Amino acid sequence: IGILFARPNRGVMAIVTSSSVGGIIARRLLPVAIGVPFVLGWLRLWGEQAGLYGTEFGVSLTVLLSIVILIFIILHNASSLNAIDTERKKAEKALQDAHDKLEIRVQERTADLSKANIFLKREISERKRAEEQTKQLQEYLQLQINRMPIGLIVWDTEFRVQSWNPAAERIFRFTEEEALGNPPYDLIVPKEVQSNVDVAWHRLLEGDTTAHSVNENITKDGRIIICEWTNTPIKEADGTVVGVLSMVQDITERKRAEEEKKGLEEQARSGGRLGST
Repeated sequence: IGILFARPNRGVMAIVTSSSVGGIIARRLLPVAIGVPFVLGWLRLWGEQAGLYGTEFGVSLTVLLSIVILIFIILHNASSLNAIDTERKKAEKALQDAHDKLEIRVQERTADLSKANIFLKREISERKRAEEQTKQLQEYLQLQINRMPIGLIVWDTEFRVQSWNPAAERIFRFTEEEALGNPPYDLIVPKEVQSNVDVAWHRLLEGDTTAHSVNENITKDGRIIICEWTNTPIKEADGTVVGVLSMVQDITERKRAEEEKKGLEEQARSGGRLGST
């Protein structure tokens, strides 16, 4: 016994000292298996020596008591094993229930993620389609701006050029790179008409959509031309003015033709009056 207890983690003693069901049963049965025969043998000898019964009766009594004690021990351990098995089954059922619930939650979560993934793919596809349509519209609009025969200029609220189309380049001879970021006073407005332009500009910033004008402008090469301006405030949804869009035409030749026609008409009327006289 001493040798066995000297190494409790090896061989048979590893089973006896373990916390498993086998270890529990071994620790319960070993003392009985060792102690009961000694006790019953001693009682048999004591009874025979005291003259209480003979050898045959002593043997029979020993056997009977051994059977009774073994039956009791077996039933007791069976009850203990049954209780352990019941607890084990309860634990297994609880574990299975938890596993089933977790499996259901995983399936539900997977289904939700799958729906979200489908929705996200659809949203990405729709966004790409919208971006492509927006790009096409922007390209189409830019093409129209570039090809239109009327000058188109966009100003910010500080009266600086933000956009300058090819027609504006042809009218004023300034390239887009030269015009961008500059106010009109540094480019195309003679000093004589700056006060009139200031008045029109303040009206536009206040949201006036009728601030149109016909006035003289100056080109890059110093020529004075007459231009017709149609101006529109650019507003956000709340009505805040964020810029101005101007469309401009060079009407110098038209004005000159009108003046010549007017002069000829005056001469004709004067000649008619002289003839009558």
